[in-house]
Amino acid sequence: MLKLEKTCPVVTRRMNQGLEILAFTHPSAGNQFVKGTVEEGERPQDAAARELREESGLLTPSA
Repeated sequence: MLKLEKTCPVVTRRMNQGLEILAFTHPSAGNQFVKGTVEEGERPQDAAARELREESGLLTPSA
């Protein structure tokens, strides 16, 4: 069975100029998407919501 260890939530929005994807500039690693590790006993969707909150400040509805 495949063990899921990483999560990368992708946030998009439609604008007049087209589709935008949420990314950020890390001080030492450059441009990145929100991503992180699924903790022991954590559901992947909960890990995605947690990483999104921790790295961007965005809140998601309960999955």
